[in-house]
Amino acid sequence: MARTTMDTIVAKASARSDKCYTAMKAFLCTLYNRPCNTTGGLVQPICLADCESAYSSCGFSNRYKNLQCGELIKAGWVAYKSDTVYG
Repeated sequence: MARTTMDTIVAKASARSDKCYTAMKAFLCTLYNRPCNTTGGLVQPICLADCESAYSSCGFSNRYKNLQCGELIKAGWVAYKSDTVYG
């Protein structure tokens, strides 16, 4: 998943900006280093807003952004809307 995503991002001209690099780096680092919950050691999904922000910062269309973030929701890596509660 990450390799395909990164290949797509690097190939996109608008994705070569510092804003895109910073947003996507933060998103992917969070995605692959997700925190565990305190009760069972289960890995918590990250916020949908973080996924959407990363793809928007890189100039991807809403359709592509929704597709990519939707796949991560189905995989359980990203929480849908306000499902993520860390407190």
